[in-house]
Amino acid sequence: MFAGLIGTLSFFNYESPRYLVKKGQNEHATINLARIRNLPQDHDLIIREIYEIQAQLEEEEAATLGQGWIGVLREMFLMPSNLYRIYLGLFAQLMTQWSGAQSITGKHILCDIYSTFFDLRLTYQKSQFMHQTFSSCLV
Repeated sequence: MFAGLIGTLSFFNYESPRYLVKKGQNEHATINLARIRNLPQDHDLIIREIYEIQAQLEEEEAATLGQGWIGVLREMFLMPSNLYRIYLGLFAQLMTQWSGAQSITGKHILCDIYSTFFDLRLTYQKSQFMHQTFSSCLV
C-alpha cells in the first residue's frame, strides 16, 4: 500500500534540476530549483547553484572523456580495484542471504513481540501459556 502511494505521488514530484541541466533544459531547471528552495528565479543563490551544477557536469564530462554510460561500465568492471569492490559487496550479500540469519533474527524479534503482547493483554493463565509457547521460539 505504501509503495502504491509513493508511486502515485512520484508523478507530482518536481524533476531534479541536475537532471534537467544535463538534458539541456536550463530554464526548467531554474524554475524547479526556485520552487524547491522557495526563492524567486532571479535570486543569487538559485543562479549560483545552476552555474555550479553546470560546472560539475562539465567536469564529469571531461573526466569521462565523453564516453557516457559505456565508459562508466568499463571503469566499473575492467579496473581491478573496482571489480574487487563489486565482488566483495555481492559476495557478502550472497553469503548473508544463504546463511539464513535473517529468518532466525526475524523469528526472535517476532517471538519477543508476541510474548510481550500476550503478557499485557490476556489474563494471567492465558498469558502464562502464551508466554511459554512463544518463549520456546528463543531456545
